[in-house]
Amino acid sequence: MGKSELLRTLVLGLAATHSSEALNFVLVDFKGGATFASLDRLPHTSAVITNLSDTLPLVDRMKDAMTGELTRRQELLRRTGPFSSLRDYDRPPYTIVGANAPAPVEALRRLLGHLPCEFHATSIWAAETVKYCSNNFHALKITFANEIARLCEALGVDPFEVMDLVCRDTQLNISRAYLRPGFAFGGSCLPKDLRASLYLAKTRDVELPITHVIVDLEAEREQARTVA
Repeated sequence: MGKSELLRTLVLGLAATHSSEALNFVLVDFKGGATFASLDRLPHTSAVITNLSDTLPLVDRMKDAMTGELTRRQELLRRTGPFSSLRDYDRPPYTIVGANAPAPVEALRRLLGHLPCEFHATSIWAAETVKYCSNNFHALKITFANEIARLCEALGVDPFEVMDLVCRDTQLNISRAYLRPGFAFGGSCLPKDLRASLYLAKTRDVELPITHVIVDLEAEREQARTVA
């Protein structure tokens, strides 16, 4: 089987096993146009580009256009959640619907109930607050990981190894633990290790703003509880 025949077979096989809603083609033939002749009639085909060898600057323009389109589509997915591909979109952790009446909940259950995840119905405000809370938490995780990385690098420790080991604890670190609103934290371990982290950072001239805020907030809550 020649190269052109292999490419045609691959394209036709993908078209036969995927709907045009889930898969689109931009077919590029660097020299000539015989490889993808007639495949422009497939509903999956968005464009057919041929004879790039005649105008080499078009190769760079095509690359930039393709990169821009992929970035645009990924951004559209990211706006609906933490998705980088259609596969991620079709496998969400859960579906949350906020509504003030049963009818829209049932309509969305019929539309989204096929997804392999739990379906939760709640109030509009609760659903919106969950979205804010989730994205705030994601931003906090990113910033926290970067803060720990700065300390690790100052100590000569691999930050990726540290965070990998931290994430392997699914009982406390990556779990529901410590995520119930209530009193300020206490005990002997947490305050001691927070202060130790700040001390280590100070001796290496590293700023840990998140850790500083945690310590300050804890002190404020302790003071308020003492006054009360």
